[in-house]
Amino acid sequence: MDIVEKITEVQLSPNPTANDVDIQLSDDFIGKSINIELYDITGKKYIVRQNLKIDADNKTAILNLNDIPKGIYFLNVVSDNKTIYKNKLVKL
Repeated sequence: MDIVEKITEVQLSPNPTANDVDIQLSDDFIGKSINIELYDITGKKYIVRQNLKIDADNKTAILNLNDIPKGIYFLNVVSDNKTIYKNKLVKL
């Protein structure tokens, strides 16, 4: 899988967060599917959401983080087998 640096077409908020985090995507992703992956600092996978279809009415994915422990995580957004966004996420 190719890795692409963080780009402005994806916004993550709020960060840090205690509960949910919104992943907002630009119009460039309308009609595409994305995967969302969340890992802790040891590489353990906590959340994977696959084949989320992005359309004009829904360009935001919401991740519920209530069931994961407080800590530092890494969030990846993947589209067309490329990591289009990679960022640190802090769970309070």
